Amino acid sequence: MGILFSLGGFIRPCHRRCRKCGGSNTSVEFVSTTGSVAEDGGPINLALHITNPDPVNSTTVTISTSGATTRVFSFTTPVIFGGGSIDDENVVVTLDDDAICNGDEDVYFSISGITGGQGFPFVGANHTDTLTVIDNEALGVPVATTPAIINSEDFTATWNASAGATGYELDVYTDGPIPTSELFFSQYMEGSVGTEKYLEIYNGTGATVDLSDYTIQLFANGNIPAQSTDILSGTLANGQVMVYRNSSSTGYPSATPSSVCNFNGDDGVLLLNNVTGDTLDIIGRIGEDPGTEWAGTGGRTTKDGTLVRNSSITGGVTSNPAAGFPTLDSEWTPLAMNSLSDLGSHTYSGTGETMVSGSPFILGNVTSYSVTGLTPSTHYFFRVRATGGGCPTTINSTPIEVVTAVGIDPILTAGTLEDLGAICPQCGRRPLRLPCGRDQPHRLCGCDRGRFERIHLLDH
Repeated sequence: MGILFSLGGFIRPCHRRCRKCGGSNTSVEFVSTTGSVAEDGGPINLALHITNPDPVNSTTVTISTSGATTRVFSFTTPVIFGGGSIDDENVVVTLDDDAICNGDEDVYFSISGITGGQGFPFVGANHTDTLTVIDNEALGVPVATTPAIINSEDFTATWNASAGATGYELDVYTDGPIPTSELFFSQYMEGSVGTEKYLEIYNGTGATVDLSDYTIQLFANGNIPAQSTDILSGTLANGQVMVYRNSSSTGYPSATPSSVCNFNGDDGVLLLNNVTGDTLDIIGRIGEDPGTEWAGTGGRTTKDGTLVRNSSITGGVTSNPAAGFPTLDSEWTPLAMNSLSDLGSHTYSGTGETMVSGSPFILGNVTSYSVTGLTPSTHYFFRVRATGGGCPTTINSTPIEVVTAVGIDPILTAGTLEDLGAICPQCGRRPLRLPCGRDQPHRLCGCDRGRFERIHLLDH
């Protein structure tokens, strides 16, 4: 009879009529080895193919599953091929749409047994079909709730659980004035008089900067590399501006001459941090010649125009636009042609979020978290996102505002009984001397009727 060996999870004897020896033994295998289906999809058929069926007797095939079997509600087993039939038969799989975000998971369907058939039945090469169940759910966005515990230096953030979530990300932040991310251009003027050209740079970083760490460059008529490069010098204090001018400009003589201030309306200008190599701001688009100007709405133009950066802008354009000057309308306000009235200062009112130390807090499957190390009498906000379950992180919950309590340092004053006043406002009795291990009595009285039941702190 020969040796025993295993295929597809059961043992059969090798025989001179086996497929390996060219005989006509019955074999069964899956038509495909992989497939996928949406969790909310209808039943799916996994086809089985039979070779050399018994011409009279049926062949019975047993199917088993492994992997993420909880995703399957039911499947056909056994599968029966009629005698003499060479038609494919199906394992009909019905899924369990559990309405929980589990992520995509694999279920493995295997041929675990064959009975009937002719000769010595065996499992073909495709003994397993891997079915990937595509999750159709998303994690629910958690709902942040008003905290019940708010102290002067901490509060407990709370939220409702999100179905399917295994963790949460918590942001805690203040929302108010913030420093700028870096230096940026705060004013641009290309005057109708040929040499009246100015650039203004604003420092709102919160600290004095060394201008030798910065460079401005002029890219004329869409050409690369830069036509003019000016490595700056000096220092610039926080909240202050530095104005640069064409060497022949006369309208604002206190400005610093710069070779870059030789632009026309169709030239790009760039501000660079020499130390990091980062682009900090761009006027126009580097490498593009717009013809005569970049023009927006409401009189915004880079030719014969004056542009002032909006006070709410907290940083410059840090990557070269795909086309044109897309921030011209949204970030700049036009002034009258040749106007010099705003040169030399910049109004800044940028606001934004400042995360507290440790934020975002990466948490497990909890619905509250105590946030500590806060400042009394301060407006904070928190928001939460659900994570896990193999699904994408959710969007933010609606923020909740929290105002920490006023910080109070207790002051205890000891004195003689005569200093404590005559009558307790709670019980109408005189204060009692209670031992505290010190020379002076507490400012306390006992409302007792034979035993101490309440202790009141007397007011001055």
